Amino acid sequence: MKKFLVVSICILLLSTISQAAMVIEATPKSIDPILEEDGWLGYTLSIVSDDNKVAGFDFANNGGGIFSSFYQNGPALGTISFNDTYFFDTTAYLAWFDTPIELNSYLLGSAVIQVDYRDYSWDFAFIIINADCNIIGMVSDSNAYLYPINFTITYQSNPTIPEPASLSVLAVGLGIILARRRCVA
Repeated sequence: MKKFLVVSICILLLSTISQAAMVIEATPKSIDPILEEDGWLGYTLSIVSDDNKVAGFDFANNGGGIFSSFYQNGPALGTISFNDTYFFDTTAYLAWFDTPIELNSYLLGSAVIQVDYRDYSWDFAFIIINADCNIIGMVSDSNAYLYPINFTITYQSNPTIPEPASLSVLAVGLGIILARRRCVA
């Protein structure tokens, strides 16, 4: 019985350890109303860990990147504007492996977060899209474990709301259908 208990506890501990994860979160953000009217949507991208602090990311190598149809307006990397797509250029906190590339169809970048600034959640980019967005790469935690990332933001433009006249036509149609059902019965 003791042996069974010890083995069960070990299995439970190992399964708990293996469930540690790092994921991407896309938080909707407001953008210029004119862009929203044209169907563009804004998101802040974050790496979130449930166990160890975020230590770095690689969205540039081995086929990795952030791919979509992006709205690009800014002249340079890290220009803070909520009307542009960009990596947050926090050079005081990051050590970039290579110069990030920001184009209309993809973002490429890889960096290590300096030890003093690591946290369980790290905002790394702001994007404005009008199509699905695929995020492929690797992230690492403070224990140097690597986690593969394959995350998709499914684009869904704002649904159109019928105008009041359309609603009245639908109501009349529904009334006719219900009246017909009563006559048949």
